[in-house]
Amino acid sequence: ISIFGLFGISLAHMFTTLSIVAAAIAIISKDFFADIISGVVISFSKEISIDDHVKIGDHRGKILDINIAKTALLNEDDDIIFIPNSTVFTSDVINYTKKQIKKTSIEFEIPSGSIDSIEELEEQLILSLVEYHHLIEPNSYYLRVVHIKKDLLSLKFQYNLIQFSREMERTIKRKAVRHIVKNISAAKTVQK
Repeated sequence: ISIFGLFGISLAHMFTTLSIVAAAIAIISKDFFADIISGVVISFSKEISIDDHVKIGDHRGKILDINIAKTALLNEDDDIIFIPNSTVFTSDVINYTKKQIKKTSIEFEIPSGSIDSIEELEEQLILSLVEYHHLIEPNSYYLRVVHIKKDLLSLKFQYNLIQFSREMERTIKRKAVRHIVKNISAAKTVQK
């Protein structure tokens, strides 16, 4: 206080300046500290862990790493997505590894005039997966209408795997998606 007095700096100005600097530092580092605190909470919780297959917000994939500020997620396209821990902490998280039912969903849209019936399309999809029936629970196939739009039907095809395997899920899903695309292409050809 004596040294500041010798230089003519008033104590009130010094505290005001320090308060403004401290407030600026707090505002700038708020998100960083929120990520760190969220990372610590996530690391010690049992909700998600490394190698879990999860959906965080709009992102779905396998957790590769949970570090102090970000969570690394490997998505289905083999892209690594770094999600801030505060986003992971505040988002809806679905942990597919820890849930009991190994349900797989494929969402798609199809022109409403391109199919005769939902039941027929469902049967075609089930038949397209005949080589994988030993990996899928019997009677778990379900094609449901999510939305009916002017010219489109939004559909979701679901089935339960007997035992969860990420690689098998991708292989079966790929086969079903290719059948859907083939069906849509055939419908467009017929309409022309």
